[in-house]
Amino acid sequence: MDQILLGRLREASFKGVPCKVKNSKILFGQKTIKHKFPDSNRTEVEFQGLDEDQFQLEIYVHGSGLIEKRNRLKQKLEEPSIGKLVHPYSGEVNCAAMGPIELTEHDKEFGISMFSVVFQKSSDPSFPSVSENTKPLILSGIDDVLNTIETKFDSLTAVFSDNSILTATKLTDVFDTFDKASRLTYKIADKANELKEGIDDFQSKIYTYALAPASLGAAIKNLFSIFNFASSDDRDQLKIIKSMFNFGNLDITIPEDTMARIERKKTFKAINDSININSLALAYGTASEIDFANDDELAIVRDDLESQFEIIKEDLDLDVLAYLETLRNNTLAFLDSLDLADVTTATVQDTSILLLAFNNYGDIERYDDLFYLNKPYDPAFIKDEVKILSE
Repeated sequence: MDQILLGRLREASFKGVPCKVKNSKILFGQKTIKHKFPDSNRTEVEFQGLDEDQFQLEIYVHGSGLIEKRNRLKQKLEEPSIGKLVHPYSGEVNCAAMGPIELTEHDKEFGISMFSVVFQKSSDPSFPSVSENTKPLILSGIDDVLNTIETKFDSLTAVFSDNSILTATKLTDVFDTFDKASRLTYKIADKANELKEGIDDFQSKIYTYALAPASLGAAIKNLFSIFNFASSDDRDQLKIIKSMFNFGNLDITIPEDTMARIERKKTFKAINDSININSLALAYGTASEIDFANDDELAIVRDDLESQFEIIKEDLDLDVLAYLETLRNNTLAFLDSLDLADVTTATVQDTSILLLAFNNYGDIERYDDLFYLNKPYDPAFIKDEVKILSE
């Protein structure tokens, strides 16, 4: 495909990501059921009302910043949510991108990526998967997860004396993790004392918990409840909670050649799971409270949550996993329903953030957004490729 043909393609977009369209097909008509009768050539067609349109499109992205454009569109097409398709002939239509989607990389000389996509026109869903109705489900889902993981300590007991000593050492790691997290709170006046008292109380009871690990579930849950509102800033709060991700990933593998080691491994796994699941559950809740500036900021947080989920979901208790997956699905549905500004790129010659804001938006109110998006060494002098926000 040459540059002349590219220039003739129609403009389109999906979920705010601009693209170009070469071929477009629309499938429409009545929903029907065909009835055939035995020993007869008779056929009857039952009409069940108009079906929603389907749009079969060949979508192209090309030019400078191709990889970023390609990945951005791919991300939007993969999201499990309804989005606005700006169709070159049918206008604005709410659609879902139907899988599988075919991505073809064209001649690198021209820098072209082509997506073959079927879009299904969709009405607003009656279930809560992509609406703000998921917000209360997120809050109740957190309680379900935390209560379920707490009960998984009930069967743990320090039968072997050497286990209690090593469990105490393991719980020192728990204390250290919360102590480090407390240092990220910037010593907020109304919370610092409560945090210190909470982790000091946990430290003073480490050997008690090691001898009776069944009590650990409630103790760890209590620690997290103290840290849940450690910061009044949602972004800082998420940073605090994320600092506890991947707890236990440096543990040495415990062999299962004796009963003592089997019990120890079971206890250590319960502690690791509790820290990781509590932190992820609270991170879901915190993420749903953040006022995201743009889609890129949301994508970073979303990827962090998904990475942690993929890491910890293996070998989880089935009850815990079921509640965690429900919480995850409701959180992602809420995040995917947010209508945020898209981040695109532009090439500029010797300008400033102030002028960039005025030229793109007609005022300077979004100066701060552009500054933090680009983080220039000198905001009065920027050039080449910069990031801007769609209106």
